Amino acid sequence: MELTGLAGGFYKVSEWMMRIVYVNFLWIFFTLIGCVILGIMPATIAMFTLIRRWYRKEEFPTFQTYWQVYKREFITGNKFGIIFGIALYLLYFNLQYLSTISGNYHTIMLFGFSLASLIFIIFLLYFFPVYVHFELSFRQYFRQTLMLGLINFHMVVVMVIVLTILYFLFMSVPGLAPFFTIGLPAFFIMAMAQLSFKYMEEKNRKSHEKVNVSNA
Repeated sequence: MELTGLAGGFYKVSEWMMRIVYVNFLWIFFTLIGCVILGIMPATIAMFTLIRRWYRKEEFPTFQTYWQVYKREFITGNKFGIIFGIALYLLYFNLQYLSTISGNYHTIMLFGFSLASLIFIIFLLYFFPVYVHFELSFRQYFRQTLMLGLINFHMVVVMVIVLTILYFLFMSVPGLAPFFTIGLPAFFIMAMAQLSFKYMEEKNRKSHEKVNVSNA
């Protein structure tokens, strides 16, 4: 029997809160299993896989599914992780270099650094939702991620604002950190990405309808 009204709403909120807490602990546990550096990417991919399936209202064994995805994506996930790590290092190196120069050259380099940082943020926000939603080649994941982020740039802005608010919330209330630091932002990012996917699918559907009408 499905609960309705206030009781039903409270039950749903409680259910999602438990999912956030559970997936947060799973992420921490499996990241540690991979000695942190090797565990971050497969643990994050597994987390987003679970969240996507929950949003699609699928029934599945949580821990077993997480473990299976973690093992399956361990190698590929870390290949992407190496690329992200190199990109992050280059951004850090350029930020340090900016402090040693001045004048017009500094302005040009600052513009390049800002543009590169923006692209990196887009990849950071959209990569995992794209990876668990689409079946693409290694290179296509980068192109699809960047395309979705640029087309839905307003979503990127909203994500950054909300994640910044969450950051200050966790800093103000450290007791929340062990339970929500990773899971809550991930649930929010996946929710925003789902809206982007629906927008793209609707846009593609309308374009196909126009093509069919024009060929009729």
